[in-house]
Amino acid sequence: MRIFKVLVDFLRNRRGSPLVEEGLLLGLAILTITILITVILDVMGWSQGLFQSILIQLDQVRQAFLGWIGG
Repeated sequence: MRIFKVLVDFLRNRRGSPLVEEGLLLGLAILTITILITVILDVMGWSQGLFQSILIQLDQVRQAFLGWIGG
């Protein structure tokens, strides 16, 4: 309980309140950047997988077409 009282006093203190606010904003900014990086990396992985799948299917079409022409 004593820690809670010290924290409440610190929050009500005019000098401590901006520090707490800036700390919360900094934490929120770090969390937001982390989420954005994760989403970007997921999209890049998805697009790379899609590109590989398209190349494999095009190669299969090419092989089938060449097999049809040759045979």
